[in-house]
Amino acid sequence: MATQPRPPRPSQPPRNLLSNRWTAQWIAPAGAAPQGFGVYHFRRAFQLESLPPAFLVHVSGDSRYELFCNGHRLCSGPARGDLNHWRYESVDLRPHLRPGRNVLAAVVWNDGEHAALCQWSERTAFLLQAELAAHDPLVNTGPEWRFLANPAYQPIPVPTYQLTGYYAIGPCERFDAARHPWNWHSPDFDDLAWPPVELLRHAAPRPAQDSPSRWMLVPRQIGRASCRERV
Repeated sequence: MATQPRPPRPSQPPRNLLSNRWTAQWIAPAGAAPQGFGVYHFRRAFQLESLPPAFLVHVSGDSRYELFCNGHRLCSGPARGDLNHWRYESVDLRPHLRPGRNVLAAVVWNDGEHAALCQWSERTAFLLQAELAAHDPLVNTGPEWRFLANPAYQPIPVPTYQLTGYYAIGPCERFDAARHPWNWHSPDFDDLAWPPVELLRHAAPRPAQDSPSRWMLVPRQIGRASCRERV
């Protein structure tokens, strides 16, 4: 009897990001006050020999973020939740990728002590995880990412003498255009002087056993929500 050929092994082993610890690490602006007010830009460049059929990534931030790929704004978030249900967005980078050099960029901000009452936060941080293991070395948040603290933003909290009743919203802001790094998300922007990020613990979904980080990740279940756009 002829021996039946064995089916080919998959080129990439399956993994369950909904239950298992992620390979990406949360990253933070080194030297910044973890719970303080701040606006921070993050960047990473990577090379592609050819375009894949899809390039799915999962992204989140604390307390708010926007993600760009090659200068195109892709998503913002996270959707409202709490530390026990910290939302992440899933987005396909493929429509905005090109052979050769590509750049991911994100802006993350935290209103710190001035934050609205609805805003949960553990500390300022950013996270990006590739869906496929083969893409992990290209984009996952880790030591290859760089950051810049943006000095153009300053909070304008409500004066205490105006607090005559219930007050729940966040602060207004003062923006100094002369101090802003314009086109920071452009792939041609020079970020060589940006310092390396601070590495935090690995990310993990809510069902993971012995989660290494406080953010218990769950996927976003609603449509993309808009938030105030950072220039």
